[in-house]
Amino acid sequence: MCKSMLQGLSFFAAQTGRFVKSMLFQPSCSFCKSPVECCYSICPKCWLSIKFINRRVCRFCSGVIEEAANCNERSKPFICHSCAPLLENTNRKDIISASIVYDDFIKQFILGFKHNNSIQFAKVFAKLFYRGDFIGADYIVPVPIHHLRLFKRTYNQAALLAFSLEALCDDFPPVKIQILKKRHYSPSQKKKDFQKRLDNVADSFFVPEKYAALIQQKTVVVLDDVVASGATLLECKRVLEEAGAKEVRCVALARS
Repeated sequence: MCKSMLQGLSFFAAQTGRFVKSMLFQPSCSFCKSPVECCYSICPKCWLSIKFINRRVCRFCSGVIEEAANCNERSKPFICHSCAPLLENTNRKDIISASIVYDDFIKQFILGFKHNNSIQFAKVFAKLFYRGDFIGADYIVPVPIHHLRLFKRTYNQAALLAFSLEALCDDFPPVKIQILKKRHYSPSQKKKDFQKRLDNVADSFFVPEKYAALIQQKTVVVLDDVVASGATLLECKRVLEEAGAKEVRCVALARS
């Protein structure tokens, strides 16, 4: 049997399976379980409950960024021209992009995804990312977790988000989980101030020598689920830049 015929039969079987599933099971909203048209989607009511971060509002003065003044540089996105000079010599120019607000509504689902094996949310959350954060990037690198935490949780939620993004569209950069590794186990970042969070993750990550060549002069998106202080993402950024990456973008699904 020729290859094209096998591919045709495989496609027909997949389509038949989807049709039978849709006839037997009504797809439901991933959040509230109300009826929707397709799987891994969100109903209009829940969609309107998600607070998307406005990319045309300056992160520091909250002023509206005019179209002509909108900075397209990845080093200073979402900053108006008035604030940009003030941030040139501060670490606040290390911008971490997030797509949605980590409020009480979305928190329950992200925590379920992160701690309660609700891995089906990965496909839903992938659709919420601002796609502009990935344009022109060479790789997506999820924030790694220590092997002890991986053994306990059985999965890395950042990696699941990254692979779901890669599968969403052909133009998304490939995921490279081997580029960044966690060196030692770090306690939870909860209830720590920014300096303690920085100390907690200091020297926690490294780029294995055999993979360092992959990122030389490359643009890398380092990705996590939630950003609070940004200490973890900024430490990952530092390590990747020191290993030879040309540009490192810090991207999270939600900002608390």
